[in-house]
Amino acid sequence: KAKSPEALARLEAAAQARLDGQMEIFRSYGTNQIDLLEHAILWQRGDYLFYAVSESVEQIEARFVGCIA
Repeated sequence: KAKSPEALARLEAAAQARLDGQMEIFRSYGTNQIDLLEHAILWQRGDYLFYAVSESVEQIEARFVGCIA
């Protein structure tokens, strides 16, 4: 949860930069992890930012949404 809209924007930019950086690293290695990164979820709702990379990303997202609803 961000303290301000500006903080949320910074968090989202940092998460997107991390995701982009990880995708670039894994592409150069030719690893299967790139599939997880390509299906990562990143969104904001209100003061919250959600970022997940996992084989169970949909389940994690559903639990997160349940906690903030």
